[in-house]
Amino acid sequence: MNVVLRILGLRALGEAVRRLPPARARMITLGVTVVANLLPVVGILIGRMNAADVFTAYWLELVVIGAFGVVRLLTARGEPRDKRGDAIARPIMFVLFYGLLVTLQAMFLVLLFTTDATIVAAYLDRIGFWSGEGPIAGGRAWLPAAVGFFLSHLIALLLGWFARGERFLCSPRLAFMQPFGRMVPMLVVMSVSGVGVAALRFLHLEVVLVALLAAVNISLESGHTAWMKRLPGAAAVMQPQAQPRPAGGSRGGRSGRPGRR
Repeated sequence: MNVVLRILGLRALGEAVRRLPPARARMITLGVTVVANLLPVVGILIGRMNAADVFTAYWLELVVIGAFGVVRLLTARGEPRDKRGDAIARPIMFVLFYGLLVTLQAMFLVLLFTTDATIVAAYLDRIGFWSGEGPIAGGRAWLPAAVGFFLSHLIALLLGWFARGERFLCSPRLAFMQPFGRMVPMLVVMSVSGVGVAALRFLHLEVVLVALLAAVNISLESGHTAWMKRLPGAAAVMQPQAQPRPAGGSRGGRSGRPGRR
C-alpha cells in the first residue's frame, strides 16, 4: 500500500494536508461538495438541464460512492480487522448488494421518465447518452454535474481518507456500512423528488425539488465528516502535524516536532 500511495503521489499530499488545521481541511471538502451540488440547481435554473439530466447525474454519483466505497473497504485499517475469509467475502458482498440497489434505482428512473415501449433506449436518447444530442443544450447536459460529483468524492477520498488518516479510524465493517448510510437517504429523496417532478411538472417545481435533493446531499456529507470526528482516536490521528523549526532551532525527530532539550 505504501508503494501505491507513493506512485500516486498521495504520500507527499498527505504530508502537506496533515499540516492543515482540521477545520480548514473539512471546509475544503465541504466547499467542493457544495459547489458540485449547486451545478444541477444552476443547470435547472438556466434551462441547460432537464429533470432526467439531474437524476442521471445523481445516480452516477451513487455509482461513484460505491466505487470509492470499495477502495475504502480494501484500505480500511481500523480495529477490529477482518480475518482472511472476511477480507475476501466482504468486498464481494458489498458489490453485490450495493450494485443491486443502484440497478433498481436506475430501473426506477428509466420507468419514471420514459413512456416509450423501448424504455431503456428512450431514456438514453432523452439524455443524449449515445449521440450527444438531447432536447436541451445539445445533450449530455448531465456530464458537468457528474464530473463535479466525481471530483468532490475524489477530493474527499484523498484529503480525508488517505491524507488525514480516516482509514486508520474505520474498521472494514464500518467501511462496509458507510456507503449505505449515504446511499439509502439519497435513494429515498431521489425517488420522492422524481415522483414529484413527474407529477408536478406543470407547476415548474423542478428547481425546488432539485434544491432539496442538493441540500440533503450536502447535509449527508457534512454529517459524515462530523461522524468521523467522533470515532475513537480521531483526535490523535487527524490532528495537524507540527511544522519543523527553522535552522538554528532545536533538532526534531522525523515527524518534524521539536526535540527534547
